[in-house]
Amino acid sequence: MSSIDRRQFLAAGTATGFASAAAGAATKSPDPARDRQVNMTGDGVPLTPREWAALLDQVASREEFQLDSYSVGGPIETMERVFAEKLGKEAAIFFGAGTLANQIAVRHIAAKDTKVLVPRESHYYADSVDCGTVLSSLNLIPLGTDRATFTLDEVKQEVEWADSLRGHVPVGAIVIESPVRRKDGEIFDVAEMRKICDYARSKGIRTHLDGARMYLAAPYAGISAREFAEPFDTVYVSLHKYFNSACGAIVAGPKKLIEPMVDSRRMFGGALPKAWMFGAMTLHFFEGFEQRYQKAYETTEALWSKLAAHPKFRIERIPKGSNIVALHVNGDTKKLSANLAKQGVTISGGGAKTADGWNRILLRVNETAGRRSADELASLFTRAVESA
Repeated sequence: MSSIDRRQFLAAGTATGFASAAAGAATKSPDPARDRQVNMTGDGVPLTPREWAALLDQVASREEFQLDSYSVGGPIETMERVFAEKLGKEAAIFFGAGTLANQIAVRHIAAKDTKVLVPRESHYYADSVDCGTVLSSLNLIPLGTDRATFTLDEVKQEVEWADSLRGHVPVGAIVIESPVRRKDGEIFDVAEMRKICDYARSKGIRTHLDGARMYLAAPYAGISAREFAEPFDTVYVSLHKYFNSACGAIVAGPKKLIEPMVDSRRMFGGALPKAWMFGAMTLHFFEGFEQRYQKAYETTEALWSKLAAHPKFRIERIPKGSNIVALHVNGDTKKLSANLAKQGVTISGGGAKTADGWNRILLRVNETAGRRSADELASLFTRAVESA
């Protein structure tokens, strides 16, 4: 896909009020403040339906997109090729939802009549309405109660126990989620993850990574998204959480596993008749994302240090965390939120009381945090809390 001129897009698009959708600064925008909006409440760039539609129109006007046919061809095919290459895999396939992506991927990596080891706190096990068992007749064994990481020893115990039982099917697949949404973005221990995958490979057991948010976790883990994906047979990445597609997911892996998923996608009703717009928007935001997000990461790391030095703020880091931190405020968080909103910074105005009477709110890092410097953001937080 050819590069999209973000500056021209902003200059043309400010009349619809969606300049905040762009990732880069817009010096030609009549309303440059819109491009300086920082939102710390989610993983992606917040777009209203009108903003999203206007941006899609701008993207489509610059590209000679071909229509896909039931999610095959057009920008969907381009997107699949781009993600496969970036993740170091042979092939990739688009799905309309992450739940379906995980469901089909695990269905295909699990050999017939085998057990599947899964994280108890994962979306696949805890938040997918028992889809693995109900729709694919998979025997799921949960590991890691109330933990982001389960260990190689736990895996070995289940594998060896299954092998020792007369008439029992063996373990045929292992699923890992990282980072873990139910643990506020905690990252599965990278060293343990690699050991588990190495062991699985030695036993002929296939592995799948639910890496929905792994691009967000990469700077915190100290590895690239490609390195996250490398030890696994298949990997799922979300397209809507921070690549700002309206919906969608990608599963990447070897051709022998990915190609049969096309028919399974159709069987489960996931072959969307027209999906080109999801590929187009994903490609738009994927271009340069890692560089923009690295800037946001560096900005917020400096910001947390500055806020921690202020007497009315405390920063609580999630153990082995990623893009979520807890901000403790000695003051009214609703007023803090309202004061920051006037300066183009959005945070949650809710939160919970801590034992010492402070208020605790979660802040999320996304690419919008790179739109302003750490010094400017720290100054805005300081002024906002002092008048709260």
